[in-house]
Amino acid sequence: MDPDLEYMTLGKNLPAHIGFETLNRCNVTCKMCHVAKKVEANGVDPYYKLTLEEVAETLQDVPLKSVIFSGAYAEPFMNKEIFDIAKYVRSRGGAAASITNGTLIGGGFAERIVEAGFADLWVSIHGATAATAENIMERSSFHQVVQNLKDIQACKLAAGVSSPSIHFIFVGVKSNIQELEDVVRLAADVGAADVAVKELIRPPGVHGLDSAWWDDQDLVNYPDLLVEGYRRAEETAQEIGIRLRTDGTYRKILDDLDKLVPPKNLGGAERSESRSLPIYDDHKIEPPGPGQTRFCMAVFNKPNIFKKVVSPCCSKSANRSRARMGLIGEGGVFPVWDNQAYRDTRLGLLTGENLPDFCQSCERAPLVPKEIMILHVALWLSVACGQKRPLETVRKYLDYYPLYLETMKKLSLPLIAAPRELLNQLTQSGPARGPSRCQAEDPELRRARWLIEDQLAV
Repeated sequence: MDPDLEYMTLGKNLPAHIGFETLNRCNVTCKMCHVAKKVEANGVDPYYKLTLEEVAETLQDVPLKSVIFSGAYAEPFMNKEIFDIAKYVRSRGGAAASITNGTLIGGGFAERIVEAGFADLWVSIHGATAATAENIMERSSFHQVVQNLKDIQACKLAAGVSSPSIHFIFVGVKSNIQELEDVVRLAADVGAADVAVKELIRPPGVHGLDSAWWDDQDLVNYPDLLVEGYRRAEETAQEIGIRLRTDGTYRKILDDLDKLVPPKNLGGAERSESRSLPIYDDHKIEPPGPGQTRFCMAVFNKPNIFKKVVSPCCSKSANRSRARMGLIGEGGVFPVWDNQAYRDTRLGLLTGENLPDFCQSCERAPLVPKEIMILHVALWLSVACGQKRPLETVRKYLDYYPLYLETMKKLSLPLIAAPRELLNQLTQSGPARGPSRCQAEDPELRRARWLIEDQLAV
């Protein structure tokens, strides 16, 4: 095995963003939440709540970057121990973040969130009007959520701090995609940094799921509506400085339909067959081809934990296959983080070889040349994490940096800028020594070199 690649598979070298499920209760019901439908049909599971003691036991010995609180069917701020847990995470040198429906984060809780030092809040916002948002997130108050976000910003101002940053999560469906542009404007109004558009997810075979609602609302069945709503929102986002992004099947639809001349008058709910546009089946996923891999950082920096079970991620493919990386014992999460299952999966993503089934069929992680994945992990470890050895890997794959910039820009993924001295080396080195698609006379490469020069000018 290449020792440089092996270095990037070892748990001891990979600072982790730990994902914790805080409890198994929620104060709202989202129409697309399969767990909520299961609860409606079968009743709630026995009560579980994450404790500070469990967190401290889990985090022993692991190189910690951050902790994010989430829940498959949970509102993390219903667990009031979350504030003490966040303070503990900070004492370990990590950052604390949370996904939330936004209903409980105002007033006194806003003060406690700021005081506890949360770095980020990911807030579910599924519409720009009360009628739309509350129809999707039942038992919620849209206006209260907006006020709560303003409370957070007021508390930050009073405390003289810039955290937590606010981010929007928007699940795009037929009934709300036309409001995405106004959601972008709302993000700007409440000081949010970005809007992440997520596709509608329904694991097959879940009891109690309203299939009729799914069939009517899934934008996979209406790609023209997705393109119209997203592109209009994208223009507004660029104008007002909000980052808008999406991934998975929605990203594929946008990329594919960009190649076609957009039809006029897309405002109706007419099926796309009438426009001769492709129909998308998000369960038919193209596997990696020769020289390709999935672009995914989850197994490099984010173990997901619930009741001591460690799973690789929260993708549909991992849920369908019930993928598990291990069970936390007395040594905390680190023995799992460094086990052979994790190492093999990381090596598979770096080389594109022997990928487990849940990676092969992943609906979220886009396909990229394997060199792009290697370069990104090496940049992350060297630039973002301050490790010296991966700089040699960056040097080795430096000729792929222009292609890396183009790829990350096309996929709307956050890139990591190479160190300035390496960028100088690349711009002065003449034609790239990489693959034939990355030659100096290639217009895409020239555009990428301009991007590099723009970085050097900053």
